[in-house]
Amino acid sequence: MLVNTPLKIFSAFIAILLLFVWPIASAFSNQDDTSEIVVFNAVTKFVDSVRDKGYMTPNMYQEFENTLFLTGNTYDIQMEHLHKKYDPVYDDNGNFKNDFQVNDEAFYRICGRENPLF
Repeated sequence: MLVNTPLKIFSAFIAILLLFVWPIASAFSNQDDTSEIVVFNAVTKFVDSVRDKGYMTPNMYQEFENTLFLTGNTYDIQMEHLHKKYDPVYDDNGNFKNDFQVNDEAFYRICGRENPLF
């Protein structure tokens, strides 16, 4: 009888692990996957709307931030604005060389609930 006791305790532990812990861990994993999809869609929608309109309004940013907040996770929102500038290339005599130099100007803004954009 005493020989089976450790086996019974081990079996009970495995049963508890399989019945309670594994489903909870699986549910949290599914929640993370769902949050990732929601955030990806929110960022894509926000970036596309800003790019299409050419500007960002406080309402657009607030809607984006609220969508991220609904996932229950906290996010560090950082934005980068790249502006492409095409400068013509001239020789020393001032003649156009049929070429352009591409310059990217970058502007960074870190924002969040503590440091709002607007």
